[in-house]
Amino acid sequence: MRLTFLGVGGWVSSPWLNMASILVTVGNKRILLDVGEGIYRQYRKCTGLDVGDLDLVVLSHGHGDHVLGIPSFALMAGSQNRRLRVIAMDYVVRDIRRLMRDVHLEKYTRFLRLISASVGDEPRIIYEGNGYQVWASMAAHSIPSMAIKVMENSTGQCIVYSGD
Repeated sequence: MRLTFLGVGGWVSSPWLNMASILVTVGNKRILLDVGEGIYRQYRKCTGLDVGDLDLVVLSHGHGDHVLGIPSFALMAGSQNRRLRVIAMDYVVRDIRRLMRDVHLEKYTRFLRLISASVGDEPRIIYEGNGYQVWASMAAHSIPSMAIKVMENSTGQCIVYSGD
Protein backbone atom coordinates (compact mmCIF):
# COMPACT_ATOMS: atom_id res chain seq x y z
CA MET A 1 0.00 0.00 0.00
CA ARG A 2 1.30 3.41 -0.96
CA LEU A 3 -0.04 6.88 -0.09
CA THR A 4 0.43 10.04 -2.15
CA PHE A 5 -0.73 13.21 -0.41
CA LEU A 6 -2.08 15.48 -3.14
CA GLY A 7 -3.59 18.03 -0.78
CA VAL A 8 -3.53 18.54 2.97
CA GLY A 9 -4.92 22.06 3.31
CA GLY A 10 -8.30 23.30 4.35
CA TRP A 11 -11.04 25.35 2.77
CA VAL A 12 -8.85 28.31 1.77
CA SER A 13 -6.88 27.64 -1.42
CA SER A 14 -3.11 27.57 -0.96
CA PRO A 15 -0.43 26.89 -3.57
CA TRP A 16 1.59 25.02 -0.93
CA LEU A 17 -1.04 22.79 0.67
CA ASN A 18 -3.84 22.23 -1.90
CA MET A 19 -7.27 21.05 -0.83
CA ALA A 20 -7.92 17.65 0.70
CA SER A 21 -6.98 14.57 -1.33
CA ILE A 22 -5.00 11.37 -0.80
CA LEU A 23 -4.21 8.81 -3.49
CA VAL A 24 -4.10 5.25 -2.10
CA THR A 25 -2.36 2.68 -4.29
CA VAL A 26 -3.08 -0.99 -3.61
CA GLY A 27 -1.22 -3.20 -6.09
CA ASN A 28 -2.16 -1.70 -9.45
CA LYS A 29 -5.42 -0.16 -8.17
CA ARG A 30 -5.73 3.49 -7.26
CA ILE A 31 -8.31 4.96 -4.90
CA LEU A 32 -8.62 8.73 -4.54
CA LEU A 33 -9.94 9.95 -1.19
CA ASP A 34 -11.64 13.33 -1.61
CA VAL A 35 -11.23 15.67 -4.56
CA GLY A 36 -10.88 19.31 -3.59
CA GLU A 37 -10.49 22.20 -6.01
CA GLY A 38 -7.37 21.93 -8.19
CA ILE A 39 -6.72 18.29 -7.36
CA TYR A 40 -6.90 17.13 -10.98
CA ARG A 41 -3.88 19.31 -11.80
CA GLN A 42 -2.07 18.13 -8.68
CA TYR A 43 -2.87 14.47 -9.44
CA ARG A 44 -1.45 14.80 -12.97
CA LYS A 45 1.59 16.78 -11.79
CA CYS A 46 2.54 14.45 -8.92
CA THR A 47 1.77 11.09 -10.53
CA GLY A 48 1.72 11.49 -14.31
CA LEU A 49 -1.51 9.47 -14.21
CA ASP A 50 -4.92 10.38 -15.58
CA VAL A 51 -8.57 9.59 -14.81
CA GLY A 52 -8.41 6.26 -16.63
CA ASP A 53 -5.83 5.10 -14.08
CA LEU A 54 -8.24 5.52 -11.16
CA ASP A 55 -10.28 2.59 -9.88
CA LEU A 56 -12.40 4.60 -7.48
CA VAL A 57 -12.98 8.04 -5.94
CA VAL A 58 -14.42 8.15 -2.40
CA LEU A 59 -15.85 11.40 -1.04
CA SER A 60 -15.97 11.71 2.75
CA HIS A 61 -18.58 14.49 2.87
CA GLY A 62 -20.10 17.34 0.93
CA HIS A 63 -18.02 20.36 1.91
CA GLY A 64 -16.57 22.12 -1.13
CA ASP A 65 -12.94 21.57 -0.18
CA HIS A 66 -13.63 17.83 -0.57
CA VAL A 67 -15.78 17.78 -3.74
CA LEU A 68 -15.17 20.86 -5.91
CA GLY A 69 -12.59 19.01 -8.05
CA ILE A 70 -15.21 16.56 -9.33
CA PRO A 71 -16.24 18.71 -12.36
CA SER A 72 -12.63 18.70 -13.62
CA PHE A 73 -12.38 14.94 -13.24
CA ALA A 74 -15.74 14.48 -15.02
CA LEU A 75 -14.68 16.77 -17.85
CA MET A 76 -11.41 14.88 -18.32
CA ALA A 77 -13.17 11.51 -18.09
CA GLY A 78 -15.53 12.71 -20.83
CA SER A 79 -12.69 13.90 -23.04
CA GLN A 80 -11.22 10.38 -22.81
CA ASN A 81 -14.62 8.65 -23.10
CA ARG A 82 -14.16 6.95 -19.72
CA ARG A 83 -16.44 6.55 -16.71
CA LEU A 84 -15.12 7.43 -13.30
CA ARG A 85 -16.53 5.48 -10.35
CA VAL A 86 -17.39 7.82 -7.43
CA ILE A 87 -18.83 6.61 -4.12
CA ALA A 88 -20.30 8.97 -1.53
CA MET A 89 -23.18 9.36 0.91
CA ASP A 90 -26.64 9.85 -0.68
CA TYR A 91 -26.78 13.62 -0.13
CA VAL A 92 -23.29 14.08 -1.64
CA VAL A 93 -24.33 12.13 -4.76
CA ARG A 94 -27.34 14.47 -5.09
CA ASP A 95 -25.10 17.50 -4.52
CA ILE A 96 -22.64 16.33 -7.20
CA ARG A 97 -25.48 16.05 -9.72
CA ARG A 98 -26.62 19.57 -8.78
CA LEU A 99 -23.05 20.91 -8.90
CA MET A 100 -22.54 19.51 -12.40
CA ARG A 101 -25.77 21.20 -13.50
CA ASP A 102 -24.89 24.49 -11.81
CA VAL A 103 -21.48 24.72 -13.52
CA HIS A 104 -23.08 23.89 -16.89
CA LEU A 105 -21.37 20.52 -17.21
CA GLU A 106 -24.49 18.39 -16.71
CA LYS A 107 -23.81 16.43 -19.91
CA TYR A 108 -20.53 15.23 -18.35
CA THR A 109 -22.36 13.66 -15.40
CA ARG A 110 -22.77 10.55 -17.56
CA PHE A 111 -19.00 10.04 -17.27
CA LEU A 112 -19.37 9.69 -13.50
CA ARG A 113 -20.64 6.40 -12.13
CA LEU A 114 -22.13 7.82 -8.93
CA ILE A 115 -22.67 5.20 -6.22
CA SER A 116 -24.57 5.99 -3.01
CA ALA A 117 -23.03 4.58 0.15
CA SER A 118 -25.25 3.54 3.02
CA VAL A 119 -23.30 4.39 6.17
CA GLY A 120 -24.12 3.85 9.84
CA ASP A 121 -22.39 4.04 13.19
CA GLU A 122 -20.81 0.61 12.76
CA PRO A 123 -18.11 0.16 10.09
CA ARG A 124 -19.32 -1.67 6.98
CA ILE A 125 -17.94 -2.49 3.56
CA ILE A 126 -19.18 0.05 1.02
CA TYR A 127 -17.09 -1.17 -1.92
CA GLU A 128 -15.01 -4.21 -2.81
CA GLY A 129 -12.37 -3.80 -5.49
CA ASN A 130 -9.86 -6.24 -6.91
CA GLY A 131 -7.49 -6.77 -3.97
CA TYR A 132 -9.00 -4.24 -1.57
CA GLN A 133 -12.06 -3.27 0.44
CA VAL A 134 -13.41 0.15 1.34
CA TRP A 135 -15.11 0.38 4.73
CA ALA A 136 -16.98 3.37 6.13
CA SER A 137 -18.82 4.54 9.22
CA MET A 138 -20.31 7.85 10.31
CA ALA A 139 -17.82 10.44 11.55
CA ALA A 140 -18.35 13.43 13.82
CA HIS A 141 -18.41 16.64 11.77
CA SER A 142 -20.63 19.68 11.26
CA ILE A 143 -22.45 17.87 8.41
CA PRO A 144 -22.98 14.15 7.78
CA SER A 145 -19.57 12.68 7.08
CA MET A 146 -17.98 9.27 6.84
CA ALA A 147 -14.68 7.95 8.05
CA ILE A 148 -13.11 5.73 5.40
CA LYS A 149 -10.86 2.70 5.70
CA VAL A 150 -9.11 1.22 2.68
CA MET A 151 -7.79 -2.27 3.40
CA GLU A 152 -5.49 -4.34 1.22
CA ASN A 153 -6.83 -7.90 1.18
CA SER A 154 -3.52 -9.76 0.83
CA THR A 155 -1.62 -8.03 3.63
CA GLY A 156 -4.30 -6.57 5.89
CA GLN A 157 -2.59 -3.17 5.66
CA CYS A 158 -4.99 -0.27 5.86
CA ILE A 159 -5.37 3.48 5.97
CA VAL A 160 -8.15 5.18 7.91
CA TYR A 161 -9.18 8.66 6.82
CA SER A 162 -11.72 10.94 8.44
CA GLY A 163 -11.82 13.82 5.94
CA ASP A 164 -11.83 16.53 8.62
